[in-house]
Amino acid sequence: MMRQEPALFTEDLSVHFGGVSALDSVSLSVSPGSIYGVIGPNGSGKTTFLNAVCGFVPCSGDVRLLGRSVAGLAPHRRIGIGLGRTFQNPKVGEDLTVRDLLRIGEYRLGTRPFWKEAFAPWLAEADAKQARHRVSKILDELGINLPSLDIPAKSLPQGMLKLLDLARALLGAPKVLLLDESTSGLNDAEIAVMRAQMRRLRGNLTLIVVEHNVQFLNDVCDHVTVLDAGQRIADGTVIDVLKLPEVVKAYMGEDVPIDV
Repeated sequence: MMRQEPALFTEDLSVHFGGVSALDSVSLSVSPGSIYGVIGPNGSGKTTFLNAVCGFVPCSGDVRLLGRSVAGLAPHRRIGIGLGRTFQNPKVGEDLTVRDLLRIGEYRLGTRPFWKEAFAPWLAEADAKQARHRVSKILDELGINLPSLDIPAKSLPQGMLKLLDLARALLGAPKVLLLDESTSGLNDAEIAVMRAQMRRLRGNLTLIVVEHNVQFLNDVCDHVTVLDAGQRIADGTVIDVLKLPEVVKAYMGEDVPIDV
């Protein structure tokens, strides 16, 4: 039986900003179809780790996505391989509508070729109908119900923008999805939707979740890595790692919101 390649593998991944080490030789391996959490106190390097995997910041070491090294590849090339990303605080342009935001998510799938528009409009319309169905299906699954997709995205509350950011990412049909602070700004009902969606997506794609809500991670994650000062200090289940002295020390002065 052939050994299955990790969905995401990093080896000695490091990021330096001047003389500051934001990420220091972080190596980890994420199994396909799993939900993998990355936790740690503020400033531990969690978002920097995601940015390095995405190619947003210069780094050293190796990043392998679905068995392929993406070190040195531009962010859009990594998206083309199957990497998706949501953001802690989604930014939307002044004139961007919800429809525009969702269309950005379909970038990886390409656009309808010119010949269809010019010589086979019925095929172009069939493609457009399929795209509209995908949008409607994902919005329904996420519990997003808006009066119109043509309203300004900036007019929506932060919690709704976070859910739309997830919808945008899913429309790109990623195989590995990075989620940065997925529950930040969400109310209890929206967190319940996010929890249910992650459980539904498990197996169909791989999720790497950076999160402060440790109880949420305990509900959904198969495995977590703990970062502190840019270094990996522990791995295991949420319950197990929060009992470790080095993790308790890292969180000293912060509340760890789970009964261990």
